[in-house]
Amino acid sequence: MKKLEMMGKLPLDKQEILLKSVNTRTYFINRINDLKEQMLQLEEKFHENANGKVRIQNYIYPGTRVSIGKSSLNIKEPIQFCCLYKDSADIRIGSYDK
Repeated sequence: MKKLEMMGKLPLDKQEILLKSVNTRTYFINRINDLKEQMLQLEEKFHENANGKVRIQNYIYPGTRVSIGKSSLNIKEPIQFCCLYKDSADIRIGSYDK
């Protein structure tokens, strides 16, 4: 349609359709960019507020990777009856609590 418009051979009804299509495309591109920005802000808030705990009753074995928010910890030796929690940017091992 754009080629026909440049050549001046696009009928009036098709010009209206082209204009509506271009406006709709622009609207949705802007909407997608706004939603992407909003999603990044929400992910940032989510990672800031990630205060999860992992309670280990039995064993957690070497080679296990524990992630809480953006922090992660690779387990190097077997541990049991403890609690893994996020402390600022690190994951700490504490005493077991129910």
